[in-house]
Amino acid sequence: MRLSIQKIFILISAAFIFSSCAAVYVPNVAHTTFYEENGDLSVSGFVGSTGYDGQVSFAMTDNLYLYGAASYLKEDSTNNENNDEDYLKHKYQEGAIGFYHCMGSSGRYTMHMGMGHGESEAYDSYVFFGDNELMAKGKYRKYFFQSALGMSKDIVDLGGAIRYNYVDFYKFSTTSENIPGVEHIFNQFIEPSFFVRVGYKYIKWHFQYSVAIGLRDESPFDYRANRISMGITFKYNILGKNF
Repeated sequence: MRLSIQKIFILISAAFIFSSCAAVYVPNVAHTTFYEENGDLSVSGFVGSTGYDGQVSFAMTDNLYLYGAASYLKEDSTNNENNDEDYLKHKYQEGAIGFYHCMGSSGRYTMHMGMGHGESEAYDSYVFFGDNELMAKGKYRKYFFQSALGMSKDIVDLGGAIRYNYVDFYKFSTTSENIPGVEHIFNQFIEPSFFVRVGYKYIKWHFQYSVAIGLRDESPFDYRANRISMGITFKYNILGKNF
């Protein structure tokens, strides 16, 4: 069955407009610290393609830990041809409670669940049959569950994590005519991550790569799909068990 030129034009136009949406959801760095025992305290800082992230966690028993994190991103770019400035501003905080388990001398498993709150504002300008501008902003709540599996040695940690996120924009506005005005828009995400930490015992350089996969066929808001982050993780036992 042949598609008419008009239908092809409409499909291409719709795909272009959707791909040009302003990204208002920015996934944060997955928390992947491995614990050994009660009293372990971990502090991490990251910089990467999704901005700056900080994480703090504490093992309050031999199996349970508490975790908190915050992320911040501000990007500005200028389109030299049209002298238009695109930007993205994003702030986010979250907290969780988790379970950890040591499997032998080096095997590690963690899982946690929690919630967070963020706000974002993005503006994109592009040329497509004339000058076009698109702005989107909103505030959202995120509910998440994550599990991670890997190994931990004095010199290196490595492993993988998978995270489920339910992202609900309870306040959202956009200049796009393709998205109707609603009070709540949401999407669900699966975010697998790979990570490696290299150093010695208490301080390690940390690399992490992650992908965000939206579970809805057409997301009502745009998002950053790929993330690369690097940073430092410092961990020690405040009860003196590591010394």
